[in-house]
Amino acid sequence: MAISQDIYQEFFIDSFIKSILERYEIKLFVFHVQKQEIVLWKN
Repeated sequence: MAISQDIYQEFFIDSFIKSILERYEIKLFVFHVQKQEIVLWKN
């Protein structure tokens, strides 16, 4: 799943959301919109 850094910082740091991501093995690709660079890649 590709998401912006702003969305990640607002929603994806919640422990409930983290547990869902781990449970369903959802991979994250977090990017900085303005710099157009990858800031986090979670398998």
